[in-house]
Amino acid sequence: MSAENFAHARPTREQEESESEAVRRKDAVQELGTYRNLVASLFASPASMVSGALACCFGPLVCWRATNDRLFLLLALFVILVGVLRVTTLIRYRLERHDFDDVFKTSRWDREYILGATVMSCALGVNAFLALSQSDNIPAHVVAVALNIGLASGYVARNAARPRFALLQIALFLGPTSIGLLLSNDPYYNGLSLLLMLYI
Repeated sequence: MSAENFAHARPTREQEESESEAVRRKDAVQELGTYRNLVASLFASPASMVSGALACCFGPLVCWRATNDRLFLLLALFVILVGVLRVTTLIRYRLERHDFDDVFKTSRWDREYILGATVMSCALGVNAFLALSQSDNIPAHVVAVALNIGLASGYVARNAARPRFALLQIALFLGPTSIGLLLSNDPYYNGLSLLLMLYI
């Protein structure tokens, strides 16, 4: 092969840069598709999301009825509001098509879901802490602790692909619950507190 033919056969710098850019664009498209699928999985089970919102409302309402403390009523109303907003987000997401969502729109849905879940986890963590630290009512204790353990387990199962998010929700559900149990004078409550801390 002559030097001239070799020069023509060898890719130019512009061609190499063009090929590299094409590879980067292809990778970006694949990453966006993966991200869209990950966010879509958050809204993939409407029934469980709605039933979960109802279960979240159940805890503070039971604590209010059991203790007759208006603080739990206020907390229950707040949880109901958050639950309605989360279901509204679910409905809005399900009514749209997301095949061509860009990274900004996908990220917005992602943030909206995470924000709603985080606020709900915080509220129920506070509910459990108050029930354990401000009340001697056993039914309120049982409902608050059992509900938070069940919800934390559900978050782990549904969000195994997002370990940081799952760990955050576990900490918000079980952290205040563990502290409330630890502050009690009951050795069995103290032991349960240490057990829950192993999950965080």
